[in-house]
Amino acid sequence: MEPYIREDEDFRPIHMGHALAVDALYQRLPRTQAMAVQAEYTRKNTWFGQNTAMERRVLARRWIQKATGEVVQDEDYLRFVEEFRAKVEVEVWV
Repeated sequence: MEPYIREDEDFRPIHMGHALAVDALYQRLPRTQAMAVQAEYTRKNTWFGQNTAMERRVLARRWIQKATGEVVQDEDYLRFVEEFRAKVEVEVWV
């Protein structure tokens, strides 16, 4: 079966070496941080696609609290995502 790609989606090929390096960084994250990264990347469109960025953060933080029992403030959530993005930029895209 062919994978479904929306017509309006910007198709970019997956570079396996980079994908594996990003996954290795992701696997080392604490669970709460990993969940924030999931909400902003892998689950963004499927779970939160109809929401604004602020609504997505609120819903994601509720999801994290329900799953882990940890309360994540908005500034911490944003920091988790930005730290991961910066780490990928430094360690993978060099």
